[in-house]
Amino acid sequence: MSDAPRRTPLALRIAASLLPSDAREDVLGDLVESWRERQASHGRTSAWLWTIRQPLVSIGARLAFRSRMPRTLRAGAGIGFSWIDVRLGVRMLWKQPILTIVAGLTLALGIPAALIPTHTLNVLDSDLPVEEGDRILGLRNWDIQRDTQAPQILHDFTVWRETLTSFQEIGAVRPTSWNVHSADGRAAEVVGAEVTASVFSILRVPPLEGRVLLPSDEVEGAPDVVVISADLWASRFAGDPEIVGRTIDIGRRPHTVVGVMPEGFYFPSREYLWLPLRANATNYPVGGGPELLALGRLAEGVSKSEASVELETVGARLRATWPETHDALRAETISFSLMLVGEIPKDLGASREFMMVQLLCLVLLAVACGNVGTLILARTAMRLNEISVRTALGASRVRILSQLFVESLVLAVGATAVGLILAQTLAKGVVDTMLEGELPYWIDLHLTGGSIALALGLAAACALLAGVLPAIKATSPRIQQNLQRHGRGATVRFGAFTTVLIVAEVALSMGFLTFGTGAVATYLIDQPEGYDVPLDPFLTTGFRTPGSDPTESKRDDYEREFRIRVAQNQEALRDRLAADPAVRRVAMAAQTTGMEYPARAITLESGQPWPGGPVNAGRVHIDYFRDLGIEVLYGRGFTADDVATGPGAPYPSVVVNEDFAESLFGSGNAVGRRVRYTSAPEPAPWYEIVGVVEAFEPDLVDAERRPVLYHPLASADLNPMRYVIEADGPAEDFLPRLRSIAADVDPDAVIENAYSADYLVGRRELENRLLALFVFILSAVGMMLAASGLYALVSFTVSQRTREIGIRTALGAAASDIVLTIARRALVQVLIGVALGSILASWALEDELSMPNAPRLIAGVAVAVVVFAALSCLSPIRRGLRIQPTEALKEA
Repeated sequence: MSDAPRRTPLALRIAASLLPSDAREDVLGDLVESWRERQASHGRTSAWLWTIRQPLVSIGARLAFRSRMPRTLRAGAGIGFSWIDVRLGVRMLWKQPILTIVAGLTLALGIPAALIPTHTLNVLDSDLPVEEGDRILGLRNWDIQRDTQAPQILHDFTVWRETLTSFQEIGAVRPTSWNVHSADGRAAEVVGAEVTASVFSILRVPPLEGRVLLPSDEVEGAPDVVVISADLWASRFAGDPEIVGRTIDIGRRPHTVVGVMPEGFYFPSREYLWLPLRANATNYPVGGGPELLALGRLAEGVSKSEASVELETVGARLRATWPETHDALRAETISFSLMLVGEIPKDLGASREFMMVQLLCLVLLAVACGNVGTLILARTAMRLNEISVRTALGASRVRILSQLFVESLVLAVGATAVGLILAQTLAKGVVDTMLEGELPYWIDLHLTGGSIALALGLAAACALLAGVLPAIKATSPRIQQNLQRHGRGATVRFGAFTTVLIVAEVALSMGFLTFGTGAVATYLIDQPEGYDVPLDPFLTTGFRTPGSDPTESKRDDYEREFRIRVAQNQEALRDRLAADPAVRRVAMAAQTTGMEYPARAITLESGQPWPGGPVNAGRVHIDYFRDLGIEVLYGRGFTADDVATGPGAPYPSVVVNEDFAESLFGSGNAVGRRVRYTSAPEPAPWYEIVGVVEAFEPDLVDAERRPVLYHPLASADLNPMRYVIEADGPAEDFLPRLRSIAADVDPDAVIENAYSADYLVGRRELENRLLALFVFILSAVGMMLAASGLYALVSFTVSQRTREIGIRTALGAAASDIVLTIARRALVQVLIGVALGSILASWALEDELSMPNAPRLIAGVAVAVVVFAALSCLSPIRRGLRIQPTEALKEA
């Protein structure tokens, strides 16, 4: 074929021109392919002689088809496909732009959606960007009872480092933050980590300047040293060339800079400085100590599975040695990336939750394929005349199927490319907008070669499902024989699968559309014009007092003294802020602006669960209501006696807001009543309501009044403690003053996660808007897909029942009867889908949005869906109404 001429013989062009217009391009492709194959196998002379008789063959085929004679003139079977098929496929798609756009949009949504779970897992499970990063593993204990990662592994880490032979090195990391003073005396929080010296040996990243940490730096009493990042060197110390050997203040302690790491190094996530980890296991009880992350580099010749077996063996020995603390723990190796992300099971890819998400995404893709298959089946059915002519000219069934497959493949590959580009753009937008600075520095959401290859594989599968299967049905010998015998009377029917598909699309689209409309109304339209208080002056922050590693002999005294220090710092900061002229109010709590209150189900004294659903449970300092000026309507607020049972104990007294009291007890007195949490383990403690306060929502991001139950906090019960501050001006302007006051209270204490209420409100509203618009767009796309299925169904009905419609029109049938004949099946499918969608929408609105006007919204969306479905069928119905009796005579 390599020496075949590039031009198409004139005889073949004439042969194709003699055929019906709707078959010319495809038949020409068949003829050219057969001509080239004949030329390669029989020589040029034979091939050119073969082309001369093709015009006569075309005339015979057209006459045979018109006279409805069951003849097949075999001109050569073209099996397989070539670039000609691709060009013809593109032309056929270009001829029907509406179908191409709708089907392409469907696959552009379905194929990337099916990739999301696998791609996300691959991204999170990526190797560290260091030498042989794939041989670095995380080591952890997984709590099988709580189904979570056990972070306090100091004793286990000590044993692992001394006994495991499967690893060259094992290290530990403790992410934290400190106040770092720059040359001008400014102190600001810097995120960093305490690490063992072995971490740098594991990562094998040489310093840009100086040295990394050494084992001698970890010894208690050794000089305080620090390694900093290139970014911190440039931003805080102006790239001082004499930085190595310079002393900088971290908290109240001077540290000597011994090294600078290269640009782009922020291990383990986005840290900017590294101190030696000096935690000694002998200073803590088993199961105690700081929260650590452990990692190791595999020894030469050791596989991941071998290291995992050894770690599990050591873990079993530790369970036997320390059954009280380790009975529920299982030691395991895991990708360090996955361990760093958080509470992710080791076998996430095989977990039930992941498989369910993957299954739902594949179901979405299957629905998309089914919808595209419906469109292609309808289009293929319209091309029965063309297919029959090509069969009469000798094109085998495989040849025709290959051409139809190529058309579907071109569509699927093009849709996949568009979908991947859109998905990549969306992912980048989400990361830039919502996750900036939150992902580990080596996590890259860009598409990988493996993801692209998987997407192309899905595209090929979609082409088979959505293109070849309908084509097999349309090119079956029975249909072709009927078509050749009876002309245009042969039919391809939509089966039960199409009915189920359209019903499901209408139902799901209505459910999504209702939820999306409700979400848009809730988050975009019905937002309050203003809050009860202006947001501009409010600032929320965390205040943490760092601790150090005590010796065993001083542990009890240290913990007692450290708690006293934390309490003194927290109260001193509150008092200093309250006395500052630039501050109006300040209070301490576990949850402040931008932090969601935990929702808990409760049980009343009668033993019956409260039917009103979960309530919000917050934890506030005992002076919280006084400090914020919240009025106590009944009973009393918290006192020191309410927290006298000791740290960590469940304090029995609670205060509720008036919305809680009214919703549970109506006009009755709530003071003295008792409640407990339904989900708490038995025996669940009872909490007595000692007071009712006015409804005040400290979470300014959500201005909706809700039932809230408050638990008391003593100073030092939390470290860090959260503060909500109302400044006498813009919160952003007060932030430097806040840091200065905190540094005066304790130079070691850290101000962390300080945000203005304006920022938090804007962030939350942006999240809500993105969610609402995403659901709304998804539902709108679903409705367009359902409409395209209905359009295909009704159009196909009109084309297949042209003779019946024409005869009924000639007999005087009313227009309404004709419309009912055409649209009956589509109408039934839409009504069933709307009924099922209403049930789905009711559940979604009740559980997610709790909208009081949900019935009216559902009814309105149902009407809109029916109207939209009717409009999608309007064009083929009008075409059916214009059918004249003469057309019926042509079909007879």
